[in-house]
Amino acid sequence: MARRDLPGFRIAAMVCWFGAALAVVPGFLLESPIALSLAAAAAAAGFVAYDIADLHRGGISAITMYSFIAVIIGVAHLIALRAADTPQRIQFYLYMAEEHIYLATQLALAGTLIPVLAFYSVTRNALARPWTELLPSVRGRATERQLIIGGIVLVAIALLLRLTGRAGALGTVGSSIAFAPHFVSFALARVSAERGHRGGQIVALAIAVVEATRAMLFDYLRSDIASAIVAYAVGTLIGSRSMRSLISRQMIPVYAFGAVFVLFFGTFGSIRSTSGTGAARAITLLEEHEFGETAPGSLGRQTVLSRMTTLNQLSQVGRVVREDGFLNGETLEYLPYAFIPRAIWPEKPTIAKGAWFALRIGQANVSRDGRISNSVNMTIPGELYLNFGWSGVLLGCWIFGTILGLLWSRTEFWSSSDNVLGSAYGFYLLWVWVGLTLGADLQILVTMIAVYVLFVGFRTLLGAFSTRSREVASAHSANLTLAGRP
Repeated sequence: MARRDLPGFRIAAMVCWFGAALAVVPGFLLESPIALSLAAAAAAAGFVAYDIADLHRGGISAITMYSFIAVIIGVAHLIALRAADTPQRIQFYLYMAEEHIYLATQLALAGTLIPVLAFYSVTRNALARPWTELLPSVRGRATERQLIIGGIVLVAIALLLRLTGRAGALGTVGSSIAFAPHFVSFALARVSAERGHRGGQIVALAIAVVEATRAMLFDYLRSDIASAIVAYAVGTLIGSRSMRSLISRQMIPVYAFGAVFVLFFGTFGSIRSTSGTGAARAITLLEEHEFGETAPGSLGRQTVLSRMTTLNQLSQVGRVVREDGFLNGETLEYLPYAFIPRAIWPEKPTIAKGAWFALRIGQANVSRDGRISNSVNMTIPGELYLNFGWSGVLLGCWIFGTILGLLWSRTEFWSSSDNVLGSAYGFYLLWVWVGLTLGADLQILVTMIAVYVLFVGFRTLLGAFSTRSREVASAHSANLTLAGRP
């Protein structure tokens, strides 16, 4: 992106923020959910434009992606509210507590604004830098060749863990290894795009396609299917530091996949627990999609846009508070043991507050073996409000944004694309935007911190290995010299 384009994004950011300010006033005075949703979408669009203006200087961060999805969610809320009296209502009002829609849009607005401002206060404030540097950085370099060879080995191990179902038994370590295709595809696409290496980008794309195919045939979460392709696309965009990469040839497979994903989105959701795996799943996908296109009830199948709304769960938060009162931290009872590795405590209770919430609002059943059949995340502002009211939302969202800013600053993400560990953890924070904005609750913080500690451990091991390799090479060179060989 040429430097002359940057002022346009700055101006766009100012216009968006001005529009948000105009919308938020009638939103509160008239208690208008539509106006508050418009304010959230406009404010988030301003944050995105503000960061893109600094793309060539490394302005894109985890909070940029967070804001980008917040724009889509705000627009989805507007469409959902406008669809209240139309046939499309069934796509959006799945389990809405309609008397609490205004509260839901207030919480969505708080979740859009406060974490971003807190993130900026950490990452763009020189006074905060000495404090952020107290934490260990995530740093570990590798050449493109090392990344390709080592990455392919990691991807093979990850696929084996996934297909054998052993990743979950290893806790955070297993989950991080299982996520290796995303890390490798992102880091390799980034460094290859920065250096113009076509071969590296082809390998990165191949890894993404293999992982997306595996997820489509063997997983039941739609985000798993899309995440690997997103890793490749975002890595290419960040590596090139140019918006022009969005219209380059290497993005054609991404857009083709995106079209198919959107086309089959409702089908993935409708059969995710009943279709089997492998070839049987592929056949069922095609059959169910064809049936869904012609079935009389197909209007109720969720689309990508209807899935992006959080009004259903946020309005249910309001209903639960009305009926039970504030929970005063009851959903956070896992904090005393959350950071104990499962390798040390294999019987550690599963943290699944989304399942509890789904059961509480009537969106799940308990099977004979005691398992809850569904999970509905409360969202971060929703869980804070459910426990502590508005004081919890304001303080908690600020703490959340601060922690995210601290973790992002320690990736040293823009120092060098050779920093593959920083790139990998940076992508993890970039990708969690789906969970952060779409509905993950506060336990996502535990996961983010645990993965950070794990990557710091990887850095220590990599540093020790590199030091040992240099010592061996130095000793070998000394022996050759003593033997009279050059």
